[in-house]
Amino acid sequence: MELFLGGSLALVLGFGVYFFLMRRGQSLFSRFRVRLTLTFLGFTLLPVIPALFFIASLVTSSTDLLLLPGLENALRRSLDTIRIQSETRGVEFLDRHPDPGTWNSSLLKENGIDMAVTYRQAGKDVDLVSALGDRSSELSRHYRPAPGFWIEQDTANSDIVSLQQEQFLLMRAAVRDSLLTLIAYPLRPEVVQARDDIGTALQVYAALSIMKKTAIEKNLVWILALFLVYILALLAALAAGRIAAGINRPVQALVDGMQQVAAGDLTSRISEEARDEFGYLIDSFNTMTSDLDENRKKLLAAERLAAWQQVARQISHEIKNALTPISLSLRRLYRNLSPEQLPAPVKESLHSLEKEANSLSLLADEFSRFARLPKPQKSLLDLLGLCEDVRLLLQPAFPGTGITVRAEESPPGLRADPEQLKRVLINLVKNGLEASSPGDEVLILVRSGSPPRAGVEVEVRDKGSGMTPEVQERLFEPYLTTKKGGTGLGLAIVQKIVHEHGGTISVNSTPGKGTAIIVWLPRD
Repeated sequence: MELFLGGSLALVLGFGVYFFLMRRGQSLFSRFRVRLTLTFLGFTLLPVIPALFFIASLVTSSTDLLLLPGLENALRRSLDTIRIQSETRGVEFLDRHPDPGTWNSSLLKENGIDMAVTYRQAGKDVDLVSALGDRSSELSRHYRPAPGFWIEQDTANSDIVSLQQEQFLLMRAAVRDSLLTLIAYPLRPEVVQARDDIGTALQVYAALSIMKKTAIEKNLVWILALFLVYILALLAALAAGRIAAGINRPVQALVDGMQQVAAGDLTSRISEEARDEFGYLIDSFNTMTSDLDENRKKLLAAERLAAWQQVARQISHEIKNALTPISLSLRRLYRNLSPEQLPAPVKESLHSLEKEANSLSLLADEFSRFARLPKPQKSLLDLLGLCEDVRLLLQPAFPGTGITVRAEESPPGLRADPEQLKRVLINLVKNGLEASSPGDEVLILVRSGSPPRAGVEVEVRDKGSGMTPEVQERLFEPYLTTKKGGTGLGLAIVQKIVHEHGGTISVNSTPGKGTAIIVWLPRD
């Protein structure tokens, strides 16, 4: 008992030191782990320690009570008394009639003997010599001694056999001249039952004695109880630690992710894997940061676009202010001077000046359109038909390059501004044609958007020279162009139109292998 109580106290003190050291740590979730472990230990040990103490005490005290002094001897004497009383009839018969040759059925019946069987050993065989009594044949079939049993016996001994659910006492007479004689007579059932009960009690007493000498006197019961307490405490602590770690890891990952987002890093993603509610929370967080990052990019792009639109508006205004007197002066010269009056160099200079003025006027108009792009007027349109119209419009201007329109499946209905969307397609297809070599093909591919982005995707793919990653990153910035004589406003206008429709535009290009620009539009 002292061992159990001391070991339990040592366990409590050990966990107390462990919890103290853990709470002193600066870990964010150390206190939560301490509380969770304390809860598990409380639910495990509070009912277990008293129960084990009670069981061990009960086993110890009950064993002491059952192992009363002299109880084993009393049981053995009782068993001997039953045996002697049961054998009295047979012993008296064998004493009065020691010679089996004088036995007959009448003699057996007079002395209460039901059966008598005599065997002879003949080498390695055992032969039946005689059988007296009505049921002796049953006995000879039931009991035939083995050759190894034949030893000289000076005293008789007995055993109990069962013949057709009736109990008989079987006594063996002394072996004489290689003859073994057996006699049998019935026993009352209560005598047999008492003999069996006392035998069982002796076995239990012997087991209790062994247990007392091994388990109790050597404190094995208390050691086993203490061992169970330590095992349960360890399992409870491990389970609490595992559950706490399963909670701490995703929560810590969420905290780190939120700190990164608070610092302005919207590209932060949580890679911690979880399959329970924390997994849903982590997925929601990643989705939120992805949406925030995308919205920030859209906002920055809109701010840059608005700034460029303001610049385009001012440039268009300044160009038109400068072109107005130049155009008026050119008209005045052409009106007052005939071509024959002008020298050839002056005439060439006037033509060059007029050509550049027209180019500047077109540039000013382009800037003006970029600055005043109207809101889309959406209506239900046939996207495949619109792509086919663009093909028919541009194919004659690029006879050496093919244009193919293909749909992977029947595209869903789409509501969009047909004129603005047509302008998007013209710009993208024209860029692909200009980047392609003669004999190449520009593909316009229409398909449904992949889940969860329900909508329509239009991909314009060419096999041109492609673009470097640096150019791809700045592809949609205004005034950025890789074409000679380009204004750098075409793709900026395309991006603005797509965004005004609530869609997205992305580019996938490999230098030397071509470019694919994908426009996704929602199905609203």
